[in-house]
Amino acid sequence: MPPNEAIIEQAIAQLNRQLIPKYAEVAKEFGINRVTLMRRFKGQQVSRTEATSIYCQNLTNTEEQRLLFHINQLSDRGFPVTPQILRNFVFEITKMQLQEKIKQYNILPQNTYNFDEKAFFLASFVPSSESFL
Repeated sequence: MPPNEAIIEQAIAQLNRQLIPKYAEVAKEFGINRVTLMRRFKGQQVSRTEATSIYCQNLTNTEEQRLLFHINQLSDRGFPVTPQILRNFVFEITKMQLQEKIKQYNILPQNTYNFDEKAFFLASFVPSSESFL
């Protein structure tokens, strides 16, 4: 935990002990931004590490648990867990996510486009009269 995080946690603990939170006083006492303290206290803002963990996570906790279950099953049966096997498990899980989103937003097949590497490679060599920056 970064040093600033520890200070913010102490300030939030002090605010929790107050009947009416006095953000300006506590922020000044701990030397932190009043708005940051208020947002963190109200749960409107999280720490940088927590935000990175939330928004950069590829699998949900349930999906991670499911992946661990499959890994443990393979290990219990004596099969080595190779990177290719892990890749296949994750691919199946994320493929299900995509199918759920397609159903959720009623995306029709004609509204999807498969942009593969070859099409991009060929398109990059087609001469164009306009150049885009």
